[in-house]
Amino acid sequence: MRTAFYENKNVEGIRLTFCTADKELHNSAENYTFDIDTTSGQLVIEAVIPNIRINELVEKIQYDNDFYYELASRKFKEYTVHELPKGFYEQLSEQFKSSGITFKEFINSNLSKDQYEFTTLCGELIAYIDFNAYHKNIWNRYPDKRVLAKSAVQLQDR
Repeated sequence: MRTAFYENKNVEGIRLTFCTADKELHNSAENYTFDIDTTSGQLVIEAVIPNIRINELVEKIQYDNDFYYELASRKFKEYTVHELPKGFYEQLSEQFKSSGITFKEFINSNLSKDQYEFTTLCGELIAYIDFNAYHKNIWNRYPDKRVLAKSAVQLQDR
């Protein structure tokens, strides 16, 4: 069986040559038995968890009464219950694609009230999702402007 680190589970044994001038350190490692049954991925996770538990941000999130992404969750629910005729969304999408302009220009163009409200709703939702979102500093209501992800791709707003 292969693990996340592509190691094979059929290891029979392991030998480590450990050299140090520090006798105490040498003695502490001399009779150590290595765990060859647990995957390296699991060992890494077990080694890192104590550091994660003492992280100030993680503690704040852990003991906070509010879900860390509550505002993003609410905005997503608002988006999912938004109801206009199906043709509305297809027409707006096509209008945006064929305009050849950026989202910033499009939202400030001559849109109907419904078009402007829905386009703004989309922008507000993206402000909680993407680090590089347009108007994130205005539409994202978190004081620290937290987002779900930082895009690895620079969007061209089209």
